[in-house]
Amino acid sequence: MSHEETLGQSFGKFFNSVNQAVKKVSEAFQEEMAASNSLLCIKEGVLDFHYIESDIAGLHKQLKRDGHEVLGSHVLLNDRTNSLVIKVYTRQGKENFVNTVTTPVKLAVNIPPDIAQELKQKGHVELNVKPDVDF
Repeated sequence: MSHEETLGQSFGKFFNSVNQAVKKVSEAFQEEMAASNSLLCIKEGVLDFHYIESDIAGLHKQLKRDGHEVLGSHVLLNDRTNSLVIKVYTRQGKENFVNTVTTPVKLAVNIPPDIAQELKQKGHVELNVKPDVDF
């Protein structure tokens, strides 16, 4: 007796496989960033805002070396959760990815006045960063 899958079942399996692959790529990126401890902007829980742009440029370079097209980045600084989250949006082939680096922050220094004011008022800041085409 032969078992035939419906088109819906086949598509469901395919969709799950793609989701798992995307998740594994994102996890591998996070593990690589955590292992390399390559963020210049965080040292012993202290965020030096001056180095965020160079860190994002480094993340973009790393992802481009891995064959990704960088679409943009989103930086979230949250005073309530004491964390910095950097999300880098990329495309590889026809697939889109969100590569996330999250790190705890005890203290922040060198924050521009307008960003410090927003952080004080709202408790969080969200910044969009466009990739530099001259990597």
